[in-house]
Amino acid sequence: MNNFQQTYESMKNNVASEFTFTVERIQYSNILLEAYKMAKESDQKLIELCLECRDLCADWLKQSNIQSSDEPRDECSRLILECYDICTYTALTLQRETPFSKEVCQLCELICEACGNECKSHPISSEYNLTEICYEVAERCRQRLY
Repeated sequence: MNNFQQTYESMKNNVASEFTFTVERIQYSNILLEAYKMAKESDQKLIELCLECRDLCADWLKQSNIQSSDEPRDECSRLILECYDICTYTALTLQRETPFSKEVCQLCELICEACGNECKSHPISSEYNLTEICYEVAERCRQRLY
């Protein structure tokens, strides 16, 4: 094989190698993009659930005549007020895509779980379906964390 043929073969192999590398990078980028889209859809669902939970908590607080500046009368009222606040903040955090969204979701999970547990024992809370929505938000936050 002469020098020209060697150079030609070497260039051909380099181009083929570079092409394969580029195709692999494109495929990997597509996988990452798809994962990002799925995460955004999941976050959007969590945002919607948080806002729904917040609204149900607000309805309950209004019906119970409790203002955010009031000292809650009992554990249920206190937790519903906490749930209202954390669901509002979690939705805002996820919308802004802040670097602390994971930690905020951890806190949201804890508060919503506690609120759901407390609401189980209060008849007026069940009228508003607070137990179910609190558990749903807590579960969605858990899923987002893992």
